[in-house]
Amino acid sequence: MSLKQILTVSFCTLLLSFSVLSALEIKLTAREFEGFTRRGENVTVGLNLQKGTVKNIATLSLLDPAGKAIPAQFETTASWADGSVRWILIDFIADCAPYGSAVYTVSDKPAKPGKTTPLKVSRSEETITIETGVMRCEINPVHFDLFSRVWLDHDGDGTFTESELVTTGESPPSVSATDAAGRKLATGWGEVKSCEIEAEGPVRATLAVKGSLYESGAVTPGAAKVDYTPRLHFYAGSGLVRVFFTLENHEPTHPLPDRDGDPSHWVMGREGAFLFEDMSLN
Repeated sequence: MSLKQILTVSFCTLLLSFSVLSALEIKLTAREFEGFTRRGENVTVGLNLQKGTVKNIATLSLLDPAGKAIPAQFETTASWADGSVRWILIDFIADCAPYGSAVYTVSDKPAKPGKTTPLKVSRSEETITIETGVMRCEINPVHFDLFSRVWLDHDGDGTFTESELVTTGESPPSVSATDAAGRKLATGWGEVKSCEIEAEGPVRATLAVKGSLYESGAVTPGAAKVDYTPRLHFYAGSGLVRVFFTLENHEPTHPLPDRDGDPSHWVMGREGAFLFEDMSLN
């Protein structure tokens, strides 16, 4: 059975409704509620598909309100037992008039976009560089400090000069946490275990880093205190970077049984816990 889906994507709310057609057609409706002209808004949306509906995401395309193919990024996040797509993640760029709406269509008829995006990712041993068209970011994969250097294309000429560099080399030691005893831990004093490009498409690039925050001048130099995993999402044509930063405590502890006898009750503050007063993304 094929499927038509109608999805309303507001810049505040997501709504879903479904109906059946003879071919796959997913309507994505962007609605503007704040009275602003939306140009180049980054949209990420997940869709649940019926079993057997889509077997290969390479056959999918995204059409703008005029029916023309535009750059879009499709990613399978879950599959049915027969290998068909169960959940799909879609990234695209939407425009919308103030208090208006714009309908985009996901189709199973392949169509090549008439234009490309400026999103680029390059990597060397010492630097990962991501360019979105209006911004260039350099990230150190060995000593992670969030952003080593950032440029903004102020004059819109598509190049990045030293006069457009908006960061300095005098920044503090990157991402840091202050524990309950007042000790400061930072990525700049820690180690990076992995640094990987998880997504690299025409609309979104995602960088995932895994490492440890260390305390500067610790009694045991280099002793790891707490682990971290940030994911940085960059978007074509945008100066926006979405950062999702997770602290991970892998220290062993001694669970206590709760009043129902469950022996796996973990108590905050017991041995092995990491208590912190502040977390800063500098």
